[in-house]
Amino acid sequence: MIKLGRLELKNPYLFAPMSMFSDVGFRLVCESYGASYSFTEQLYASEFIAKTDRMKRKLDLHSPCGIQFLSNSPEELKTAIEIIKNHEFYQGLHHIKSIDLNLACPMKKTREQNLGSELLKQAPLVEKLFLTMKKNSHLPVSAKLRLGVNAAHMKSKPYLRIAKLAESSGLDFITIHGRTSAQLYEGKSDIEPLKEVAKETKIALIGNGDVTDVASANKLLEFCDAIMIGRHAVKEPFIFSQLQGKTFDVETEKFKAIKQYLNYSDKFNIGFQLMKVHVQSLLKNTSYTQEMMDLTHTKTKNDILQIVNRILKS
Repeated sequence: MIKLGRLELKNPYLFAPMSMFSDVGFRLVCESYGASYSFTEQLYASEFIAKTDRMKRKLDLHSPCGIQFLSNSPEELKTAIEIIKNHEFYQGLHHIKSIDLNLACPMKKTREQNLGSELLKQAPLVEKLFLTMKKNSHLPVSAKLRLGVNAAHMKSKPYLRIAKLAESSGLDFITIHGRTSAQLYEGKSDIEPLKEVAKETKIALIGNGDVTDVASANKLLEFCDAIMIGRHAVKEPFIFSQLQGKTFDVETEKFKAIKQYLNYSDKFNIGFQLMKVHVQSLLKNTSYTQEMMDLTHTKTKNDILQIVNRILKS
């Protein structure tokens, strides 16, 4: 058992919040392989508090998880937290076990709205957001951030300033992705700033970026309390079991994960597009390159199932 502030988990391996990949079906696949916690994909707090039918359909809270918000408004965050606390409008809000603020999204569309990693340049506003979360939330609160907007910005150590604000504001933990926003997912994740945060603060720290095997995981766990895995888990969700000593035939296990995900897709009525991206991702680095190409042209769930069945019978 590990503790990230008030959040208690059975192990230090978490699945990252990822747009288009953090639906309930895949969260449960990752958890079946030993991930101790997962999050919804990033959600606009403004859309959440608007209580639209679109958001109701998107919010698949069928199992315990964290919820992650994009917001630059203390009042907006306060209202979103009150909705969760009062179980208003949305089903499954009782499954939310923590609330996370996204200060990491590097996408241009997000940054142009002064959200995500753009907030790393606005420490006074970030402090207000943190204090609002701490004051109003009955659940553990956290934030995910990057090292800075770009290499020049990183030199001023915004990651350390934000980490210290998170600690002084009473957040339970932070997650740091070891890249700048400008890097997107290119280049090598830099762990030295994470070491600096671990040395300079006492807040629980989750390391994120380039965890692909036991060696890379253990390297982060030398100074982080936990690690978060995103892109590698999308291709090989059994990474969480591998980190806990289990071994697999990779291709065989990928097909088991596909079948498991499709079962969850049926149970939770997951949409065609999510099914498509997950099956394509799980087929990466297998011998089924033609089937991956065929999936590109699918238009219905039945089209996907036909291709998967063809693979499983081969």
